[in-house]
Amino acid sequence: WRYESDDADMEKSAFTPYAAATYDFSSWGTAYVSYSRIFQPTDWALDADLQPLDPVVGNGYEVGVKGSFFNDMLTASLTLFRLEQENLPVEDLGGPMTCNGWYCYTATGKVKTQGFELGAAGQITPNWSLLAGYSYWEPVDDLSADYATYNPQRLFKVSTTYDLPGNRWTIGGQVRYQSMIYDEGDYSGTPYRVEQPGYTLVDLMASYRVTDDVAVQLNVDNVFDKVYHEGISWPAHGQNYGAPRSASLTVSAAF
Repeated sequence: WRYESDDADMEKSAFTPYAAATYDFSSWGTAYVSYSRIFQPTDWALDADLQPLDPVVGNGYEVGVKGSFFNDMLTASLTLFRLEQENLPVEDLGGPMTCNGWYCYTATGKVKTQGFELGAAGQITPNWSLLAGYSYWEPVDDLSADYATYNPQRLFKVSTTYDLPGNRWTIGGQVRYQSMIYDEGDYSGTPYRVEQPGYTLVDLMASYRVTDDVAVQLNVDNVFDKVYHEGISWPAHGQNYGAPRSASLTVSAAF
């Protein structure tokens, strides 16, 4: 990897191996384990001397199991993971605003996170489909706990559709949840904390097949018009509201 600009000239290289193994322990299930080396340049993150930070490096580990059920109509998986990363960029609020008139970046030490993911997808019955997922991660040490607190530690999403008798109407819905996010620190000598509590969003849909080739579909997102911040940062950045309740009507045709 090579970076060149009027202010900097940097070159880095790395060996990034990946290895994995799987084992079919039954007719319905497979276990797996994997390892990968991380090397990720962050040429967008400059320090106070307008030099790019060293690439993010580290290791990733995964172990999991996958299975299929109901004659392969439904699949499910469980994954455990651990990430060890160094040189992750964070804004240098204690430094000068010399990066295009804004704060520059500094690199973290080793950040360690671990967690798991659950997922399921497929057909519960010939008329009923399901897609669901849950993920959770946690910091391993104090340094990890202070990094990326603006990312939710828990995410849950489930969506489902059902074909009503007659094969003309399809109804469905989706529930999305994320846990609390926050950002805290010290800005110009003043401590701050910006927080968005956990929230749940509900979406609904209904579709009618006018003919075999033409369908009309109504989608209503954020049905209960939940007010929330989609992303947060320190106060001077400002906060962005998430999308309010919205509806769309779509007509589709196949030729």
